[in-house]
Amino acid sequence: MGAGFDGTYLDDIDGYQQFNLDGDGTRPSAALEMILFIQQLSSWVKAQKPDFLVFPQNAEGVYQDALENLDENGDLRLDASDPFITVVNGVVFLDVDDDEAFSDGDISLASMDTNNDGALSGAEIANVYFNSIDGLGAEDCFFKGNGEEDNPFVDTLGSGDPRIIDFKFTGDAYLDFAAHNVPIFNVEYLTNENVLGLQQYCEVLSDQFSFTNLEITTEDGSPGLTNAELRSLTFIPFRAPSRDLTQLSTLSCGTGHRLYFAQFGNGQGLTSEIVLTNPSATDMVSGEIDFFDDEGLSLSVGIAGTGVTTRVDFSVLPLGAVTISTDGQGEVAVGAAVVSSEGPLGGVVRFSISGIGIAGVPASQLLSGFLAPVRRQSGGINTGIAIYNAASQAVTLNLTLQDVQGTPVSNGETNIEDFPAGGHLAQFLGGAGEVLFPDANTEDFQGTLVVQVTGGSVAAAALELGTQAGEFTTLPVTPLE
Repeated sequence: MGAGFDGTYLDDIDGYQQFNLDGDGTRPSAALEMILFIQQLSSWVKAQKPDFLVFPQNAEGVYQDALENLDENGDLRLDASDPFITVVNGVVFLDVDDDEAFSDGDISLASMDTNNDGALSGAEIANVYFNSIDGLGAEDCFFKGNGEEDNPFVDTLGSGDPRIIDFKFTGDAYLDFAAHNVPIFNVEYLTNENVLGLQQYCEVLSDQFSFTNLEITTEDGSPGLTNAELRSLTFIPFRAPSRDLTQLSTLSCGTGHRLYFAQFGNGQGLTSEIVLTNPSATDMVSGEIDFFDDEGLSLSVGIAGTGVTTRVDFSVLPLGAVTISTDGQGEVAVGAAVVSSEGPLGGVVRFSISGIGIAGVPASQLLSGFLAPVRRQSGGINTGIAIYNAASQAVTLNLTLQDVQGTPVSNGETNIEDFPAGGHLAQFLGGAGEVLFPDANTEDFQGTLVVQVTGGSVAAAALELGTQAGEFTTLPVTPLE
């Protein structure tokens, strides 16, 4: 306080677990003593400086353990019938040596016994704790694992993963913080390159987010955390690229303006240009473009005037435009591009293939199903389909090939399960190599492709490509009704 600080951050509050019944058992009262310490510290500093802030870290369950570790008879209160508790003249004490008699080393708990009944209820312990703190420091709430950084998003964990149970119990404790209007200052360790993780962090804190992993919301011996309960929590989000916290910052999610380009590529004569326009007459709009590979990981792309990068920053002046172009160099690299900005933008990606031509594709809508015309001529025209999973979880794709009458084609169905979050698919209708329908007869074929999505929304693009100059066309992608 004398140095001018406005608050204190109490790390390792959960250190009491080394000595309570979950640890070596040498001090079962450790959690209760920790709460008493926090109360006394808070009372003293706020007496000197009322607006001084107290933030414990890793202290989600200390008030629960304080009761449960000593409540031997299970009556949800601590009184003389419980170990380490003694009452002298109606005053409750912590009997440190558990000799069932008052001695000089015993600690008065009178400040916790707010109704002066010679006992401590669970509500009294919780109220003392929550009234002594101004917020909770937390970490690794939504991204759990053994890695230092970039652990998986909890909603994407597989069935039976113990990290889901850990998240549910932590979330259940957080509901008590919400009930006492105590905010939670959470930090996730996500690197700058983990664009998908940063997107998932933003989404889980939005009002539109819903868990897709039903194990989280279901009570199955562990508490369920519903979507409504998640939204009741007051999170102040932070993130850092590493645990040394030298680059700690608040989470920047912008205002959620995004453009999705389901196909983007560069190399061996292929170039892509993203053209962005700003419809505002007064405000400049800034943002970034991120490139993703087929697995949803950052894709390195050669950008003219910039070099090889996975992200490009930009600013567009009022009623202005900006063009970001690839350099056409190196091996072919294909994937998807996502534009995130602080304001609305218009956008198109313009492809150029040496000797073939130029085609422009507008930013893709997010769709749960779509229809696209397709055709293939033996040795010439072929249709390519690109799909980008914009959801924060895996989805399932069902692709059905139909003739011009809308009749399904034999062997013309493909199911893609667990299409990953941020994943990208780009394949031709048929022919050599990896194609959408290897077993269907697509020679001299004309018809439609119907794609249905389960579990989220995707962006899509359709292009018709031939071998002669001028045989390069954008095809419509129409939402299913």
